Amino acid sequence: MRSFSKLCCAIATASMLCVPAGRAQGAAPSSPPEPAAGQKGCEAYFTLQPIEPAAVKHLATPIVPANRTVFTNASIRQLQDWDLPSKVMAWRDRPSPEDLARQWDELSKKWSAGTQNKDKAKDNAPEGRASPYGARSLPAKEWQDLEKWIEKNAPKKVSGLCVDPGKATYILAVGSIVGGASASPNGANRVGDYSDYASKPQADSLGPNAGMVAPHRTPSDEFSGAGTSNGLAGSTCVYLYRTNGKAMGTGGAREEVPEYYYCHEGGGISQSTVTAMLKYLSKTGLR
Repeated sequence: MRSFSKLCCAIATASMLCVPAGRAQGAAPSSPPEPAAGQKGCEAYFTLQPIEPAAVKHLATPIVPANRTVFTNASIRQLQDWDLPSKVMAWRDRPSPEDLARQWDELSKKWSAGTQNKDKAKDNAPEGRASPYGARSLPAKEWQDLEKWIEKNAPKKVSGLCVDPGKATYILAVGSIVGGASASPNGANRVGDYSDYASKPQADSLGPNAGMVAPHRTPSDEFSGAGTSNGLAGSTCVYLYRTNGKAMGTGGAREEVPEYYYCHEGGGISQSTVTAMLKYLSKTGLR
């Protein structure tokens, strides 16, 4: 009898020792699952969207000069650079729409006054006509190629930035901006005027690239801006938007104006345009 009691105690003791640690006080919490492949170290998420036609309502309305033979391209470029910047710009650094409208109006009056004879009153000078911008989506094939490219390359260019439409709180909108004002390529004195302008910085330069010496280009290059027969492709642009603080998949919506924006003249260059934006973000970070 005593031997049987000892055996029972031994079995009970062994059973207690075999219980996994923590079972007596409740199951231990399980470890969090590993991030999905290719999404490790994600600190921010973004998605890709086309630029919508409504995006241009926040841009200026350029003015085409009444006299297309006068040299006007320099002053046009200076103002257009606020809408189609050739380097990444913060949207908050733009002049107000009212200020841009005033500058365009003053420029139009200056052009028009210069076309009048000294005998005529400047007040009667014909003013230029408005030439608003328009937005276009990328061609289907280019868009598909961009989607494949950006999913593979964006995380490599900006550490911690991952592509996920559902989790996205940032949006890269890509498309073309067309239209606007540009100078006539047929002005008789444009070559001499252009050479004189391009050789030195302009004291009255406007826009984000003010005070810079213009790069050496032939007049035909300089005058083939958006809105002419030589520049129907317009500019390829990329806008970086934030959402309203929520992820796109949980009720998030794109803010009305972008945080940063950048354009490059020409079409079919969406990947290089987006690369410029990503390089900028890799240096400055998402603020």
